[in-house]
Amino acid sequence: MTKKPHNIEVTVGYTVRINASTRVVSTEPTASDLVRLAHEYQLGATLLLAERSSVERPVYFLYAHAIELSFKAFLTIQGQTAPWIHKLSELYSQCENHTLKLSVDTVRAIELMAEENDINGFRYLQHNSTIKPELIYLSEAVEELLRIVDAVVEGTLPAKNAPKGILEMTVNKQEPI
Repeated sequence: MTKKPHNIEVTVGYTVRINASTRVVSTEPTASDLVRLAHEYQLGATLLLAERSSVERPVYFLYAHAIELSFKAFLTIQGQTAPWIHKLSELYSQCENHTLKLSVDTVRAIELMAEENDINGFRYLQHNSTIKPELIYLSEAVEELLRIVDAVVEGTLPAKNAPKGILEMTVNKQEPI
């Protein structure tokens, strides 16, 4: 009797797939991985925004990254390989070519974010003049984008077809004895 090799999936920030017979490891993130991470960045931005502190650039950065990951999740669920780029305008253009429809307000908020994001202005101090949307306006735009991408991802991955045997681990710092 021959034993059939098993495929193993482990989620550690992204899903790692190991084919036991060929020992091929795939670390391409799934649409679910990407949208889950987009929600984490959105939540981080929302929590900082709720503090009403003077922290502004990190909030913009977190929202920009949530937008980028949402676009990549959408492209992945459409059967495209998510490109390793950070330009929101290019990612949106690709998503639009694959039927992503957003409201005019959301598109405008993303367009306003694109220039500053493209020059890494939310990550590093840049001395360029750019325009960015008000944070509340941006928050609503990211919410709409994630609502749409969630619906697409959930609609194409019903629970009965979800991969089985995924182990998610969080490793904590060991406390001294």
